[in-house]
Amino acid sequence: MIVFVRCQNKLLVEVDLSTGQSLTIELPDLPPGQQVIRLACRIGQEHPIEAVTHLIYLRVGEIAPFIHRKMDDPVIDAVGNLLQKWELPGAVLASGTEGGEIETQALGWCDAAAGLEMSAHHRFRAASLGKVITTASIYQLLEQGKLSLDLSVSDALDMAARHRDIFDGVRISHLLRMSCGVRVDSAVGAPSPLDPLDMSERPKLHQKTSEGWLNSVLDTATRHFDPGDKFDYHTDNYWLLGRIIERYSGQSYADYVIQNVFDPLGLTDIRMATTLPDGRHHDEVIYHEGDCPPEPPQSAMGAKGMVPAPYQRVMPIRDAMGGWLVTAEEMVKLNQHLLDLTPALISTGSLESMLARKGAAPMPTEWYYGDGLFVQNPVGQGLPPHLTWWHFGLVPGCSGLLARIKGHHIALLVNGAPVKQNIFLASLWRVILKAVGK
Repeated sequence: MIVFVRCQNKLLVEVDLSTGQSLTIELPDLPPGQQVIRLACRIGQEHPIEAVTHLIYLRVGEIAPFIHRKMDDPVIDAVGNLLQKWELPGAVLASGTEGGEIETQALGWCDAAAGLEMSAHHRFRAASLGKVITTASIYQLLEQGKLSLDLSVSDALDMAARHRDIFDGVRISHLLRMSCGVRVDSAVGAPSPLDPLDMSERPKLHQKTSEGWLNSVLDTATRHFDPGDKFDYHTDNYWLLGRIIERYSGQSYADYVIQNVFDPLGLTDIRMATTLPDGRHHDEVIYHEGDCPPEPPQSAMGAKGMVPAPYQRVMPIRDAMGGWLVTAEEMVKLNQHLLDLTPALISTGSLESMLARKGAAPMPTEWYYGDGLFVQNPVGQGLPPHLTWWHFGLVPGCSGLLARIKGHHIALLVNGAPVKQNIFLASLWRVILKAVGK
């Protein structure tokens, strides 16, 4: 068996290892930052099989602390102070007006171990901020008469009989509102976008989800309550919406969104997020795990080991529930074209339906979950002047906020996420609300 050790596509070690033999590897000096060591094996003589079997992560260099320096801007200072308090490495804040102006501010580090500063053009995983993208796509298909909110999910996905009982009564509207009562695991049966030879990223954006993968996911379905009875935030609802978009548009989810959401707004650089740090796009940040413990890789990665939490998930398979790679400015622009700017992503009637109070709500307050956005609207319908909407984004190593508050559009992307994520996000929302109100 030939064993290879590679880092940054460079061969570090090649050795012939006999059965039962152990090996100690001494690595050369590596550059500062997050490094991924790939352990690969070649087995067989006549028809050898070579594949990466294990991943090892190394962080070379000390983490540079983020220290905020007052900038006399209430929103920027509020965010900077919060980042410093939670010991997060960096962020990009973008704010826009109803008239279309957008300002951006970079804070801290894009790679705190390598000492690389953040810029306004750095990209982050959108995580659940991308749910508004999937929602807008569904409403576009509604406007085209291709589907309806009342369409049953079992019919929309042409489910087999074994799945229909579990999804009985579930409509597209229930998926959008996070009230369907059914949970699935979209990672089960997922094909890997990573090349087994070197773990390089090769996402197949132009291919629709296979029937085999869809059925593997539906086989994981469990029913917890009747549709519409209560709010239950389950991100895989939006993975199912992505498959509905594919069936009724005739395109892959990524192709539909690029052509019908991004291209009309001139957003030609948004792309799917990557999985491994050394395969990331040139303008993508490094995600810092902070106090999050390491985890084994998702099975779709096809390798073993313990990896930092931010790099445990295979990102392209998360497409419709949060797989995009974006800048803060791009998210603000998308937000502006929901209501304040033309071309509008969806009609006024569709936006009113998307933001109206109907069905299950998280709690009996003025805020509730609409379609792909949290909403604060005292009257529960229409588009009043002080309408507020928002969504948090969260995956290990990355967190964010997208909001419209009193006509101000805000997008914040952070390359870190603490273990106490809910407390952090609640604190973030409070300081943003207070700062925008000044």
